[in-house]
Amino acid sequence: MQDFSLIFSLVSNDELLDEIIDEVLGELKNNRKNKLNKTYEKSEATITRKIINALYQSYFSIPKSWVSLSLRAKHYSGTGLSYRALRRVFNTLVQKKLIIYKIGNEYSSKVTRIYPAKRLIILFKKIGHVWRKYEIDNNEVIIVREKDKNKNKKLIKTPNNKTAITLRKNLNLINEELSKHCLALDIDDDAYLLLEKELKKHIRKGKSEYNWTEKTPFSINYSRFKLVRIFSNKKLNLHGRFYGGWWQSLPERYRQHITIDGRQTLEVDYSTLALRMIYSLKNKPLDDSKDPFDLGLKPTKEQRKIIKKFAYALINDTKGTFRLSNEQYKILGVKHNQLLELIKKHHPPLIEFLKSEIGLKLMYLDSVIAEDIILSLLKKKILVLPIHDSFIVGRKYVDELTKQMNKSFKKILKQNPKFDISEPKWRLDFYNSLTNTNDKIDRFNKRNYEIDIGRKSSLYLKYYFSWKEKLNN
Repeated sequence: MQDFSLIFSLVSNDELLDEIIDEVLGELKNNRKNKLNKTYEKSEATITRKIINALYQSYFSIPKSWVSLSLRAKHYSGTGLSYRALRRVFNTLVQKKLIIYKIGNEYSSKVTRIYPAKRLIILFKKIGHVWRKYEIDNNEVIIVREKDKNKNKKLIKTPNNKTAITLRKNLNLINEELSKHCLALDIDDDAYLLLEKELKKHIRKGKSEYNWTEKTPFSINYSRFKLVRIFSNKKLNLHGRFYGGWWQSLPERYRQHITIDGRQTLEVDYSTLALRMIYSLKNKPLDDSKDPFDLGLKPTKEQRKIIKKFAYALINDTKGTFRLSNEQYKILGVKHNQLLELIKKHHPPLIEFLKSEIGLKLMYLDSVIAEDIILSLLKKKILVLPIHDSFIVGRKYVDELTKQMNKSFKKILKQNPKFDISEPKWRLDFYNSLTNTNDKIDRFNKRNYEIDIGRKSSLYLKYYFSWKEKLNN
């Protein structure tokens, strides 16, 4: 299971979980030997609410996940969370048999994880997976990283200059708007089972917030809508793309089923964006009458995909060390140096940017364009979900989106862009995209899955109608 970080989980101030929260706080009060001050009591209440909310969210993740937390005081410095209060709450949850846990060890590269025990699961099931208004916390949304002497990426303190203040203000505005809307997948329960299965296949090796290397699968949770922007090499003009939205980790064929407030959406992306931006930096237009990844080879669909991968890898390769696999060169029928020379011949503006930070600079430029698009449409009450160089909006707003994408691109790069539009799909269209016969059979073998399902589409409909009910109250 992927760990659901306690520090970065959001909290709702509704009353859905108050029964168990009040029970834990009552137990904490009864176990005190000395009278505590109001500040400490407030810290315990904050921690309890945060942990119970995180457990609820992790239980309804797809696949289900554990909540990760640290039992070391140093990890709570600057977080606004009391380590002393956290230890008392953790011990009480264990004593009350509300959680099961796995104690981590920094030296064995494992983080402490907790998971709801049987009684808590019964309560969660009774509530069900419903929409909740989560409050935007004070955690930093403008993330700045640098590479240490071992070339590992580490976080540094975000500068508090005018640029950072503006970036933070804009992103907090976007996140507050995201928190008000119902963002979900309109697929039936069997399709949710397939999503769980597909996500479990893609185990990734990465680092937790505690810098320990572990293998975890992707996990989707609708409470993860809060966006951050990540900048590189200690600079606020390198990288800067938006990350954190659950829709960004979604397998592509599911994205056509995303709804915003129950309405169908579609996705529009900039075509050949990185290459087009390189041309714009040299004040030259990219010739749209030709396939930019042909290179005179008249490639098949598979070969074109490899050439595109190679070209974009060159843009992001600061040392010139990237190589395709031997099998890929064999499929293309050329060697590395031959392919490199073909790229240079057909795209001369790229030559001077090889082995440079141009990849990070282009990411910064497309993040500036993305911010301009999102903020501009928010002024018109249109919500936009960013996925780097593509954008998801309600179906009826596609004209507004393409107009703004054109305007924002020209504003930053002084040239015209090109778009690709992915049409939305209805719930029943989902199975038409399945090519694997085993998938179609396995979707009925529900005992192999973790999701609690009911009748067709009950997961989506319950979530959507719970939002609608909150909206009308």
